[in-house]
Amino acid sequence: MSSKVDRNSPFMRTWSGKEIYFNNLDESAIVIEDIAHALSLQCRFNGHCDEHYSVAEHSVKVATKLLETGDPTLAMTGLLHDAAEAYTGDVISPLKKLLPGFKEIEARVEECVAGVFGIPYPFPQEVHVADKSTLDDEFSSIGPFCGEGASVESLSPKQAEGAFLNMYYELKEEILVNGNKERAAADGLGVL
Repeated sequence: MSSKVDRNSPFMRTWSGKEIYFNNLDESAIVIEDIAHALSLQCRFNGHCDEHYSVAEHSVKVATKLLETGDPTLAMTGLLHDAAEAYTGDVISPLKKLLPGFKEIEARVEECVAGVFGIPYPFPQEVHVADKSTLDDEFSSIGPFCGEGASVESLSPKQAEGAFLNMYYELKEEILVNGNKERAAADGLGVL
């Protein structure tokens, strides 16, 4: 990511006012509040569901599944696995397969997001498995995919944004605490 930005190149302006230049991503323009806000307003399945079901809510569910592993960094990766969509939009998978140029841009944004938040990239297989498992759960609980009367109520965009941010800050704290414990143990200090 070069520091020289061509101000004539295409860019988008985020909710917080940051400018995202896709040809020259600037890590300082990637902020969690923009991600949470944008993903809470993006509807999964390209809007083809009975009510708004956000990418943010989906991401919280993926992270919740990964918390079961006991690895908060893996859970954070699950929470942020679709964070690039805050900048690229949620292009449905069947269409992505027809847009190789888009996939390259999305991968650059994913890598930039991973660098900002200190998560592994490419994403570990466990994240892909949890994402697919959550998708299967969604198909059995969100109308019109599930049976009549089986649909569960989704969070409002504001609720989804709050849930996403809460999960982010909880995981960030847990990662920090675990990191301090690991450093203390490595330094022979025991648990702090």
